Amino acid sequence: MRPFRTAWLGLLLAACAPALLAVDPGRLPEPEDWDPKPAQLEWWYASGWVEPYAFHFAFFKAYAPPSYRILGLPGSLFGPFHAAHLALTDLRTGKRRFLEVADQDLFAKRGEALPGLRLALMGWRFDRKGEGFRLEAPGVDLRFRPLKPPVVHPPSGTAETGRMHYQSVFTRLSHPPPTLEADRRWVEVALFGSLDSMPLEELLLVLKSKEGALEIWNVKGLPATTLYLKPGRIRSIDQRGKPLPPEAAKAVLLTLLKAREGSFEFLPNLRPRHRVRLNWPTEKALLSLVTLHDELSRYRDQLPDPRTRFLLQGSLQEGARYRGFLEKATPYLKQGATAQELAQALALPLDMVRLYLLKLEHLGALRREAKKGAVSRPFGKGGAA
Repeated sequence: MRPFRTAWLGLLLAACAPALLAVDPGRLPEPEDWDPKPAQLEWWYASGWVEPYAFHFAFFKAYAPPSYRILGLPGSLFGPFHAAHLALTDLRTGKRRFLEVADQDLFAKRGEALPGLRLALMGWRFDRKGEGFRLEAPGVDLRFRPLKPPVVHPPSGTAETGRMHYQSVFTRLSHPPPTLEADRRWVEVALFGSLDSMPLEELLLVLKSKEGALEIWNVKGLPATTLYLKPGRIRSIDQRGKPLPPEAAKAVLLTLLKAREGSFEFLPNLRPRHRVRLNWPTEKALLSLVTLHDELSRYRDQLPDPRTRFLLQGSLQEGARYRGFLEKATPYLKQGATAQELAQALALPLDMVRLYLLKLEHLGALRREAKKGAVSRPFGKGGAA
């Protein structure tokens, strides 16, 4: 009796498989009907541009072919599978990015295509909103308003290749405005590219009114770095998931400003999980770093030897821009320290430390203890050894 029961169960489950509709070339859909149907394959797409980006989005809903078996059962019994992709092109640089999601894993959370036109898959959404539509995907939030009524196109394909028909809501115009209109208040597109085409100084000026995370990687000598921004300010600079203290953050920013190789991506509306804040005004920070870069070039020949030892001599009466460095370096300078030792202990670029020591010496806060060739004494992380 067991084989009979198994066969009976298989027939019962097969009877539960949805009856899929075939395309009838003689019966066109209603132009306003965007709802999903129990068809073998359906898809929805949106293409257009919002300067400076062009994009193409597509959402697919498909049942397994009738002959396809899953666990010995008709594939259509497991419901439709979904996939979506998004292609973005920066029209200024030609850089492209392609994103894709799918729920083909039987145990993954399934997408959905619901009446009223509500499409969803792994955080991506494409919904009908009033007379228009809304697309939400990583780094993208667009709302569309049709410029012309929807139209239905004649059926295409053959019985062998498969019949299909489709409708369209956007029609190309011979002159601007474009085929779709996006409310710019809702546009938040991820920005990505390389530092050779857009140096950090230009990038920060482009993003000065934005809030989000600017991720930078593939910069020689630096680990992946994240700059958290808010309108007009740099919130924090993080490496390996941790915020950098001010002097280390300044050093990293200076290195990034000089970098002409590396990749970046700006992710809108992201904030750091920690509460450490630099809150540097963006333009002021850029001006300060450009000034620092110029000073390094101007005083290059006067910078002290990395092995010259300096001692703390008095308090700093002026030169507030060096006060933060002096506070960090004071435990080492009380017993004498070289630029090499301080650079290692404070995790700062050697030339930046040499410049700070020179400036503090000119301001009377430091004096030289020994000449070139003094023996270096290593420091631990917590202070003077």
